[in-house]
Amino acid sequence: MSDTLQALEAAAWAAADGSATPEQLAALEADPVRWRHVVEELLEDLEDRLDAVRQLNGPERTQVVADFEAELAQLEAAYDLLSKTDDPVAAIAAADPAGEVRLQASWAAGQIVVWAAGPEAAPASADELSDRYFMLRVRLDGG
Repeated sequence: MSDTLQALEAAAWAAADGSATPEQLAALEADPVRWRHVVEELLEDLEDRLDAVRQLNGPERTQVVADFEAELAQLEAAYDLLSKTDDPVAAIAAADPAGEVRLQASWAAGQIVVWAAGPEAAPASADELSDRYFMLRVRLDGG
């Protein structure tokens, strides 16, 4: 795979998850037809990989499938955005505004890792993270 294609794929993924740098967005915006084509290829590849992980056995299967399904949903949403707007870069920026800190989580080594950060924003301190997590729990518990 060429370095250019690899960089474009990385930029497309970064745009899909809201972490693209201005340089990555500029590269995508410079060739929207190729951007869309790259996302289509990524979707096909991810669907094939999801089919493969659905064949796994063992306790990790549920989490692995869920991770792949979440990635697929994220990439499909990016493709929809790319297909339905004349200015996908502006739509991406509006979806993840600069300076806004959000509670985020990942699955790593059998544990959930939680942090709060956002584009062009300082990450939350431990106390701020604790407060955000507490407020989330209150909302989830219906209170």
